[in-house]
Amino acid sequence: MTGGTATGATTLRQFGDEVQSLLNADSRIRSVQVAADGTSLDVRFKASATDVDDIQVRDGAGNLLSDVAITSTTLSASETHTYAFNSAAFASGTLDGSPSISIGGVTIQLDTADTQETVSSKIAANQAAILDANPDVASVQFNSSGQLVITYKPESGNVPNDILEVDFGDGSTTTPGTQPVMAISTIDSGDNSYEGVYRMYAYLNGTETLDLGKAPDPGEPGGASEPGPILVTFNPTNGLLSSVNGTNVPLGGTAPNISITGADPADPTTVIELDITNTTQFASASIVKAATQDGYTKGDLIGVTFAETGEMVASFSNGQTQNLGVVAFATFENQSGLQPAGDTEWIATLTSGDAILNPPGTGLNGSLRSAALEQSNVDLSSELVRLIEAQRNFQANSKTLETLNTVTQAILQI
Repeated sequence: MTGGTATGATTLRQFGDEVQSLLNADSRIRSVQVAADGTSLDVRFKASATDVDDIQVRDGAGNLLSDVAITSTTLSASETHTYAFNSAAFASGTLDGSPSISIGGVTIQLDTADTQETVSSKIAANQAAILDANPDVASVQFNSSGQLVITYKPESGNVPNDILEVDFGDGSTTTPGTQPVMAISTIDSGDNSYEGVYRMYAYLNGTETLDLGKAPDPGEPGGASEPGPILVTFNPTNGLLSSVNGTNVPLGGTAPNISITGADPADPTTVIELDITNTTQFASASIVKAATQDGYTKGDLIGVTFAETGEMVASFSNGQTQNLGVVAFATFENQSGLQPAGDTEWIATLTSGDAILNPPGTGLNGSLRSAALEQSNVDLSSELVRLIEAQRNFQANSKTLETLNTVTQAILQI
């Protein structure tokens, strides 16, 4: 529970009638009180309202008042009982009479020589015994004003109205001419609205807060939603999901999806839908009731290979693989009609016909071999025939030269 006090020169008495309207407008506020001087406003928020911004005080025109001082304190979410000393019982400086006081069944004997300080010391010395005898009590201590504050644990069920009793020896709390030592002055019932309330955050790279659909706080300008946490609540008695971001979830019903935006810097339109239907939360020691998994751990791309049938297969560090696509082979009705384009590249022409695309291993297409060095891809039969033709032509040319040389030698010998 958090509280804030707004103090300014403008009187706040006129706002006394608007308290209920303020409570209706902001469900996070537990109480609003105007101080007796009329210049201080004490606003206390519920224990479930954390990360509350500073209170903004504006005039009728909507201008922020700069002369308003804001202070805030953290208040206990547990029920507290405050006891104050009766000054009349210490009119002479020491205690009037010799009663005994009992706190939660622990008896503390007092005498006429006790002052308020010695009574406080005796109670403080018995704090451990009081806590042992009362499991629902969290602490027994004195505040800065010298008042005894007994704080109960948040989960305490039946808190007694008063666990401090005074006995003057005759079974009565007072005797003629005596005054009670101390009496209860205030009871703060505390606030257990935090039970079963959780704030859900989403971050990008662990630093940038993402938008989960949080509505701007009452009184703040803004659009439909803003980056920040949303509330997810569970029923404290059975641990079942009861609401998501202000929308109630019926028993056994489907919870509204949580839309996370801004998680992909490359594509601002990307939206991640998170479904927490059937989520439970139990206030007990952590145990595993059931475990199912339908996903894999995060994996990084470590390599790409190609199957014989042309599939491009990506391998990830989490042991998973995924087909990214298929490499297609192109065939032509007349391969001889292809036009060379240099660097072993060819262009389709009207003579060759259009390319016919099919995966490797289908029809007349060969298979694909990954990480292999490509060798000759020409038509060996045609090239062999051309080689024979070249050899025959070479031999014919050689015979012609040989005959020419013989004729030349004969002429020279004449």
